[in-house]
Amino acid sequence: MSFVSCLMPFAIFVFCPETETATTALVLRPANPSYAVEGTNFTLKWNYALDGSLSAVQFSNVTGTGDDPIGSRVGPGTINSKRKYEARFRAQAESTRAELTILAVQLSDEATYKLSVVSSQATFIWDSVRVIVHSPPSNIIISSDQKIKAPALLTLNCATDGKPKPRITWTRLSDNTVITMPLFIISGRNEESYRCTADNGVGKPLSKDVFVDIQVPVRPMVEFTSKVFVGHKQTALLVREVEGNPTPIISWSPCHRKNVCDKQYLTISKVQTARANYSCTARNALGIDSATTVLTIPFEQEIKDE
Repeated sequence: MSFVSCLMPFAIFVFCPETETATTALVLRPANPSYAVEGTNFTLKWNYALDGSLSAVQFSNVTGTGDDPIGSRVGPGTINSKRKYEARFRAQAESTRAELTILAVQLSDEATYKLSVVSSQATFIWDSVRVIVHSPPSNIIISSDQKIKAPALLTLNCATDGKPKPRITWTRLSDNTVITMPLFIISGRNEESYRCTADNGVGKPLSKDVFVDIQVPVRPMVEFTSKVFVGHKQTALLVREVEGNPTPIISWSPCHRKNVCDKQYLTISKVQTARANYSCTARNALGIDSATTVLTIPFEQEIKDE
């Protein structure tokens, strides 16, 4: 049967029943399935051997039970796509090869595409390939910056689009350690940053950071000595080391106006009182911590000075 008799009125493209020959066959076909990446150009390529020359060729979308022609032509050359596909689908066929290119691939382009080729000897070949469209991570949404009171159980959320579904990894930036949620936060650092990274092996990983302000009540860094000895009319230095977040406010009592009374130390010049109590109070929004020490002139020193 000639190719002409295979064409029905109104230029509807119909293929004759398959006739197998020794010289009409596919030589190279695309992987099935083939994987395309959203936003990039993607080409399916076939190589074939024909019994005679190329008589006609057609590309179609055969997803499901349908057969939606993309474009066809008689003889080799560029194939004009139908209106539905003309914006982003390009196709061409030669005597030994055919190509179908999708420009700026979209997720909706995921489908099964079919190539049909008829030779001048009325033999034909066809092949279908499933195209799966993947997309890199995008639109990452992460928890806002946090303010928590330690100790606490911290859960940070991170979500993103992408196909296949991106794998989420959390990293503590201070030591570049991979962590899992929920995370038990203990006092130690006043602040910490955590990074969410989304990766599905398509394109570049996507990441975003969240800052966590770890609030800690006032606490002493070292034990405040209960007694301090100083020589008569000598200078004494009292030190109270505390920490907390927010930063503790320090006050000493008693404290003369000429002295600095809001630091973690108190300088007392020319001590003359044999025994005096000094209290240090540290406070922040989460609590108060106070301690008292006794400033003492040794008895032997008093007698000697007299």
